[in-house]
Amino acid sequence: MQIDVFLSSAYVIGMDENELLSSNRRAAGIKQRDLAAAIGISPQYLSDLENGRREVPGPLLAKLPQPIRAPIVRARIAELEKLL
Repeated sequence: MQIDVFLSSAYVIGMDENELLSSNRRAAGIKQRDLAAAIGISPQYLSDLENGRREVPGPLLAKLPQPIRAPIVRARIAELEKLL
């Protein structure tokens, strides 16, 4: 729960999805290579995602562990709500 609270506040200060992915992973204490292996992508691809060289695709988002995924989903919902 502590991780989730930290990550929720990170979005409030204006982090984009890529920054959230990186900070959430670090806050959860997961190494880049370990997360990449767990979700079936290369460490280089994960690095590209975290550094904004690629967007986080929906199917990949679904594979992320919940404490990492939830703030990104909330960020996407917040962006959609702005359009309403």
